[in-house]
Amino acid sequence: MIILRKAEIKDIKTLFNWANDPINRKYSFNTEIISWEEHKKWFQKKVNNSEKSIIFIAESLNNNKIGQIRFDRKDDIAFIDYYIDAEFRGRGLGVELLKLGCAELIKYWPMLNKIIGEVLVNNIPSIKSFQKANFDSEILNDRIIFIKILNKKNN
Repeated sequence: MIILRKAEIKDIKTLFNWANDPINRKYSFNTEIISWEEHKKWFQKKVNNSEKSIIFIAESLNNNKIGQIRFDRKDDIAFIDYYIDAEFRGRGLGVELLKLGCAELIKYWPMLNKIIGEVLVNNIPSIKSFQKANFDSEILNDRIIFIKILNKKNN
């Protein structure tokens, strides 16, 4: 079981390490290593603008950091980015993180109509996670677009 909490300044190094994890870089749209200076600027911008971005840290009941899920909002659409720590991969936690993250997100942004995730076609673990989390999908060139239409009663 995992719980979510909003990311705080103290999480900056953990997120930096996850972002530069070789597997995460391999499946990112930009595969270049991220510099510490770049990350600091990016993180401060994201963590201080909850109108446009929300980052949740996933933890186990004994406070192990399992991963993160970030949502960036444009109008009534949120775009997903998530990572699972290398130690916890292969346990189906991506599905749980997607489901919990989307449910938690609605508390902050009830005006949303869609949640979208983009995944490279070779990222099989993420593809399976989005499918098991009941996202619809369509293939667009080298990526799969996953879409969750939110129930209008949430608005």
